[in-house]
Amino acid sequence: SDAALSGSISDAQARLNLTNLCANGTINIAEVAAFARLLSNAKQDPKLAQATAELMAAAQKKPETASPDNQPVPQPMALAQTDDLLAVPGFTPQTLEQLKDFVIFLPRATPVNLNTAPAEVLAARIEALTLSDAAVLVANRNTASFRDLADFTNRLPGKAFSLSASDASVTTSYFLVNGKVRMNRAGLEVQALIERNGANSKLIQIREY
Repeated sequence: SDAALSGSISDAQARLNLTNLCANGTINIAEVAAFARLLSNAKQDPKLAQATAELMAAAQKKPETASPDNQPVPQPMALAQTDDLLAVPGFTPQTLEQLKDFVIFLPRATPVNLNTAPAEVLAARIEALTLSDAAVLVANRNTASFRDLADFTNRLPGKAFSLSASDASVTTSYFLVNGKVRMNRAGLEVQALIERNGANSKLIQIREY
């Protein structure tokens, strides 16, 4: 039988991490604004950012045991992967298709990697950047990677902005490994999320399509 295996590795922190939107039931307003910018740039409704954060906050709060008439209170679904965004009121499959390469849910809050993020994500993460500014920076880093946050902010003369280490970095801890297994006419696609910490790598999640 004919069998083929192919794959690729990408940086999970090149995407906007939607886990940042909410922690322990508390919404992070700056992260909602970043997600709203990404939605706007993708020509989608920016109000979906707040709706996503509110659903996450509701899911993270302790569930009420019963309503006044002693009926169990349904607990909102926790968002753990990109497809779960369809549980957010207003999200459509078309919206998800526009966003799926730019967002991710990681196990913890993370900064965006300035050396791998596409222009759409850079412009969302950094309010001072337009999409065209971000495209200039992406072209610039193809010549030389950003050494640190200061190097990044200095590469665009005439634009003054600052970055915090919680917003952006020049390294990453999370990678996506995409694989395709094909046997005869049957095919299987898998995606694994790997966390790398120094010399150690840990498999966080694996999904089949």
